[in-house]
Amino acid sequence: MKNTLLFFLLLLSGLNGMLRAQDNNRYMSMMFLNIEEGNAATNNYQFYADMIPAAKAIGCNSVYVTVRWDITKCPSFECLTNPNVASDWRHVDNVIAKATQEGIQKIALRIQLGVNNAFGNNRSGFIYGGEQYEMKDYYGNPYSQGYNNRMFSLAHQPTVDKAKNFVTEVTQRYKYLQDQGKLLFISISMTDTQEGQYPPFAIYDYSDYMRDAFSNWHLAQYGTTAQPPVNFDNESGRRWYI
Repeated sequence: MKNTLLFFLLLLSGLNGMLRAQDNNRYMSMMFLNIEEGNAATNNYQFYADMIPAAKAIGCNSVYVTVRWDITKCPSFECLTNPNVASDWRHVDNVIAKATQEGIQKIALRIQLGVNNAFGNNRSGFIYGGEQYEMKDYYGNPYSQGYNNRMFSLAHQPTVDKAKNFVTEVTQRYKYLQDQGKLLFISISMTDTQEGQYPPFAIYDYSDYMRDAFSNWHLAQYGTTAQPPVNFDNESGRRWYI
């Protein structure tokens, strides 16, 4: 898990270091959550792009675009019937194209690694194997708030690697924004909520993968194995939270 967080921090630090000159301007962004899902017939993704002129009119000089792992790799749940479905980047590309057309100065990207399983569809199963690799609460149930988004366990390395590969794919695809001096920043989120990515409760992962990882970490640090605590007010609880 520490290696995963370090990867993300190094990635963002590297992108920041690539800036050609310090930018002292201030930016106000409209944030596009990309909750709506489009398809080839209706092209719903244009809905967000069409909001940009109004955003500019009220003073926004940048846009903050959510790049969703789930609808990129499994647009409109099509992967459930066609495992070879092509990646769909329109929810990002349409907004960037319209922002450029309207003279918006900067583009910020928010890579969202939570996976939406709305209407009982197992899209997380296609992307990384589903419930068995997801974060669990104390009772063994996957976290699933708001939009029925799921979070993978940071202790399951194969899924972490898949997520890292998608982050790399996004940064490579939109590197031209950095080359043109238009990239404001990139953030990465994975919680099961959307707005701001701040869940209304503390998240603890009680999946089997995290339980084993915690026990192994505790053995290496303190010489004894341990199970994740229930009481978070004592020393053991503080170790689990960190």
